[in-house]
Amino acid sequence: MSNGPQIHFPTPEEEEVLGKERNEADAKALPAMERLAEVLQGRSGQPYKLRSILWSLYNGKPASLVEVVCLDWAIRKDLVAVILAFGSYSFFYQELKAAVTKAGQWNWFEEEWQNVKQLEEYVKAAKEAA
Repeated sequence: MSNGPQIHFPTPEEEEVLGKERNEADAKALPAMERLAEVLQGRSGQPYKLRSILWSLYNGKPASLVEVVCLDWAIRKDLVAVILAFGSYSFFYQELKAAVTKAGQWNWFEEEWQNVKQLEEYVKAAKEAA
């Protein structure tokens, strides 16, 4: 017997419950993303931290999840809702981009790719771990 994780294939009944949970998550994600896009309109620490995490979700650039502890509770809940639904049929890249664009923040949001310091720290940590 292996010590690794055991794979469980959901029963049809479990799949039905999971499907309902996914649908609920999808329904919450778009309004949550719209609220997060409004947060991005500010220029305090929270919008910058939120932008970094959302940009990572959008394109895979490393971001530190410990930044979540610096976010207000309402922002955290909305971020979790977006993460939970991200990648579904009804909430993916285009919905994130549309919400940020609607808030007039796409150009500022896209500037996150220029945040080289965080990428340098990631590369340094990866080298040290190797």
